[in-house]
Amino acid sequence: MVGNKLRFLCPYTGKGRLARLLQPLAIVGSVHPMKVSALVSTYKSERFFRGCLDDLTGQTLFRSHSLEVVVVVSGSPENEEGIAREYQSHFPDQITILVTEREPMYVAWNRAIEVAKGEYLTNANTDDRHRGDALEVIASFLDKHQGVQLAYGNCYVSKVENETFEMNPKTQTYLYPRFFAPNAALCYQFGPQPMWRKMIHREMGVFSVALRAAGDYDFNLRFAARFKAQRIDGPPTGTYLAHAGAISFKDDTIGNETERLYAQFRSPESIEAFYKAEGLKLDSRQQRSQALADFGVRAIQYYPPWFEGRPHSDIHLAHQFFTMALGLDPANESAANNLALCEVLLGNTERAMQVLAGLSERQAKENLIILKNNPDQIGNLSIIPSGLPFPSQHSLTFEGL
Repeated sequence: MVGNKLRFLCPYTGKGRLARLLQPLAIVGSVHPMKVSALVSTYKSERFFRGCLDDLTGQTLFRSHSLEVVVVVSGSPENEEGIAREYQSHFPDQITILVTEREPMYVAWNRAIEVAKGEYLTNANTDDRHRGDALEVIASFLDKHQGVQLAYGNCYVSKVENETFEMNPKTQTYLYPRFFAPNAALCYQFGPQPMWRKMIHREMGVFSVALRAAGDYDFNLRFAARFKAQRIDGPPTGTYLAHAGAISFKDDTIGNETERLYAQFRSPESIEAFYKAEGLKLDSRQQRSQALADFGVRAIQYYPPWFEGRPHSDIHLAHQFFTMALGLDPANESAANNLALCEVLLGNTERAMQVLAGLSERQAKENLIILKNNPDQIGNLSIIPSGLPFPSQHSLTFEGL
């Protein structure tokens, strides 16, 4: 619609879901402001692309004329541009197409961000799919929670290309824990389909073009020190296709880039910044020690989404942070007890007993007795919590589901 005029779409005679979608959209108005922009970058993804556009144009938010799709065709030798223009011919006000030379995904996302008209942004990977009302539900959540800058949902895992959300058997789920800023240094938090306020890019910049596969994790880490996010509790809002051709699996790029991000963001300064973002005051060495010890506790047991509810441990990381916590405050018995437990798990039982022998906490004494009498019963050893008033890893993952 231009001004007060109505644009009448001619009947579409093609076959498939696009034809069916057009039937109830014979009259399209453009009086509504664009609420969400979905960013789609594509390179050699023709086999997924029509399903991707069907998924997005089938969203309730699209049908209410509040969702636009910004497609960046990055030098693809396949026919994504032709497919995109077919859809654009029916939805010219809601589909924008940018055609570029071959360029990395995050460069393409940044191009899309620059032209996006939506108040909120979301990346829409060509091989993933959404629940029919997903983008409307997440946008409504952000409308109602002005102090939250990003929202995300859990997702089902798909093993079948172009399987719709409705077709998915819903037997395998990636659980993304509720947002807690320090956990950004443990693993990526936001899932494959987050939605965020476009305005945050004014403060934190756009996606890193130095990264090919872990740019969304870098985004998560930089975001966590500045803003608030929240998980949409309840049933999953989308599906993630796990396949060998995905950028996460096809080579060791994401592993190498993630290690670089760990080296940058697992410093005590970064961890303290994450705890400050959660409202913790760190005005003394004791307070800083407590924060580092709390992060060490979380590294002992956390729940990466791709473990599907099973716990994971990074004992070397926990050991590192308990050691740093004790360097700040040698009287921190939580850090000392938990450092001893790490020593046991690393095979240094004698060293663990030496540490525990110098502690006065009841739990530390009980741990020492266990090691003296039943050194093989390490499963009975107990962690001493840091004492900070934050939810446990288990609570962050499973409460609200």
